[in-house]
Amino acid sequence: VHVDFDCIFDKGLALPKPEIIPFRLTPNMVDAFGPVGADGIYTESLKNAISILRDNRDTLISVLEPFLKDPIIDWKKSRLSQRQGGTDSNIRDSAQA
Repeated sequence: VHVDFDCIFDKGLALPKPEIIPFRLTPNMVDAFGPVGADGIYTESLKNAISILRDNRDTLISVLEPFLKDPIIDWKKSRLSQRQGGTDSNIRDSAQA
């Protein structure tokens, strides 16, 4: 199985043309499914998975919602934008003076 390490862990979002699709069903992947391709067990498994997710929507949302509203993630993003804008080095320089 080939893993493109340039696009995992949200690194693909920082590319010149952002990679926003988490998974691509390439011809190589379809060939790996065997003679029935994507129309066999793969498609049925996806249908079953989405059905289960829909049936348990409230539970799924209650588990995922804290990740969407996590203040630490916002803090990390603002800290990263400060570093990219040079603000971090300015703070260090003024602290050393």
